[in-house]
Amino acid sequence: MTKEEGRVGRRRKFVTPWKKAAQEVGDGGAEDRVERLAAAASSSTALSPRVTLDGSNVGGKKGKKRKSPCVAMPFFRTPLSRMLLSPSIRIRSPSIQQRTSPSATTHGICQGREQRTMDIDLNLEPGDTYAATDPGEAGFDHSAATDAQGNGEAGFDHSAATDAQGNGEAGFDPFDSNADDDVLVTLEEIGVDPGQENVQPQFDPFFDSDVDDAILVPQENTHKNVVLDNDKRRAIFDAMLVKARKGYLKGHESKEVSAKFSVPIRTVQRIWKKGKSCLDQGISVDVASGRSRCGRKKKVVDVSCLEDISILSRTTIQDVATQLGVSTSKVYRMKKEGAIKRVSSSLDPYLTDQNKIDRLKWCIEMLDPRSVPHNLVFKPLFDFIFIDEKWFNITRKTVRYYAAPTASRRIRTIQNKNFIPKIMILTALARPRFDSNGNCIFDGKIGCFPFVTYTAAKRSSVNRPAGTIEMKPIESITKEVIRSFMIEKVLPAVRAKWPREDAGKPIYIQQDNARPHIAPDDRMFCEAAKQDGFNIKLVCQPANSPDLNVLDLGFFNSIQSIQYKSASTTTEELVAAIDRAFEDYPVRLSNRIFLSLHACMREVIEVLGDNSYDLPHIKKGVLERQGRLPLQLRCDAKSVNNANNYLRLAISIYKKQQLGWQQPLYKLCV
Repeated sequence: MTKEEGRVGRRRKFVTPWKKAAQEVGDGGAEDRVERLAAAASSSTALSPRVTLDGSNVGGKKGKKRKSPCVAMPFFRTPLSRMLLSPSIRIRSPSIQQRTSPSATTHGICQGREQRTMDIDLNLEPGDTYAATDPGEAGFDHSAATDAQGNGEAGFDHSAATDAQGNGEAGFDPFDSNADDDVLVTLEEIGVDPGQENVQPQFDPFFDSDVDDAILVPQENTHKNVVLDNDKRRAIFDAMLVKARKGYLKGHESKEVSAKFSVPIRTVQRIWKKGKSCLDQGISVDVASGRSRCGRKKKVVDVSCLEDISILSRTTIQDVATQLGVSTSKVYRMKKEGAIKRVSSSLDPYLTDQNKIDRLKWCIEMLDPRSVPHNLVFKPLFDFIFIDEKWFNITRKTVRYYAAPTASRRIRTIQNKNFIPKIMILTALARPRFDSNGNCIFDGKIGCFPFVTYTAAKRSSVNRPAGTIEMKPIESITKEVIRSFMIEKVLPAVRAKWPREDAGKPIYIQQDNARPHIAPDDRMFCEAAKQDGFNIKLVCQPANSPDLNVLDLGFFNSIQSIQYKSASTTTEELVAAIDRAFEDYPVRLSNRIFLSLHACMREVIEVLGDNSYDLPHIKKGVLERQGRLPLQLRCDAKSVNNANNYLRLAISIYKKQQLGWQQPLYKLCV
């Protein structure tokens, strides 16, 4: 025997199990069915592969019936139709020229299963060689798929393949009517299970006229494990308990519950068995799943140790993860769950003992005298005008905006980012007023006054000729400048915009303690404040207390954010943008800031004049939408009593300190 004949002989050993199965079939009914299938295949017009019957190997000793590998499937397809006619199974010949050994190939079968087929030519005899001279005759298809390296490889519904070197490899296509007569498959080499001869196949092209339109769709695995929560498990048990009669269920009732909740019937039966066992024992029904504690155990992290670490060492998630010895993803999940939180710490003014006493006295004096002593509320502040100054820059150093992923970053340039053009604005704001229907009758916007001067240009430039009137910011703000602005701009604006019905009542202008500000008893200001029947007084808020002024509390930041939305390049454009932001700011939002001021004063009383408190959130927007926004906030009477006792004791100690008795006020306990 030559080497080539031995190789071919070894290939035929792979066919032995199929021939052995055919020889073990002793039932004549199975042979008749094989003949009917072959006759139907030869007479088919849509599928015309050549099939020959060779009965030389049929017969022999009768053996036991072999179970089909697909007996678990609800429908059975005959081995002939599975191997020859299924779109997902192919039979091809190995390449003898390249001396490649036959290998098992896995193909997808319907219902999510897999079947392994042997790429073996069942018709080669020892010593025969196979070569396809005409690709068309041998069923060669040039549309075969190629693998990742570009080599041809037979794919789904293709009848030809190429080997790993790219050489053509002829295959057998049972759907090709032009197949060569030499490519034959015998039924004895396939094998037929006589135990399944009376089962109608789910899909058989021999009996289906619409073969081309038939598609095998994989079905979802109905036996997949279903994890139910405890509430749904209890609902299933309750549904079965309603149907039960004397503790027993009928078969269709379990199926009905299974279909209602879309769970397997075995799951329903296990739930019923567990719940019934609890009822038999006289204990409370517990049908909870035992999988609640499965999986990896949650790692418990002690976050109390963060208090012993400097805040500079825990400013980022990476720093916190390093300090706690966990991963950054764990810290992120802890933040999302609320185990830790992100805190912003801003610099607050340093308060002396005298500053705390002044702040506490100011807040207590802001209580409405008509509400003392039980129903304590703050004054509505309709007779107060708040003034303050602020620098407004032309643009920000850093602008954050949103863009498409492919958009490029906008370039913004300036000669020196430490000297961005800016201007100081003096703003006067009062509390807006509304009628009984909620309509605004006074917006409270007294005015917005820029500290600028108008001068003529001395020289010509590319932008303007000489003599053009230009707006220039005032570089030095002195007391004389403040006085002139208060007398020439602020007071006339107050007299022009203040409601006529309150013209004779006292009006208080509240300012901070900046050095350029004039004193409350300034002679020139007092004379101008009494003109036209008005009674305007100037008061100073406590030192180091920006939280007691509505402008610093939120109004300035609001109009500045609006101003930044307008691009400005000159001083005139900047002033115009600030004026538009001041006029466009919603009146209802400015009214909310006054309630925030009430909340701050209430917190100052709680902490006895200190500024170590968090700005409270009272959901003003929600209350306003519901029509329940209050005009004045209440204050706890007990807190006010403690503050009064603290003031009396602090003042007595302060007087003794003036005489030389040293005792710090922060050690006082009320």
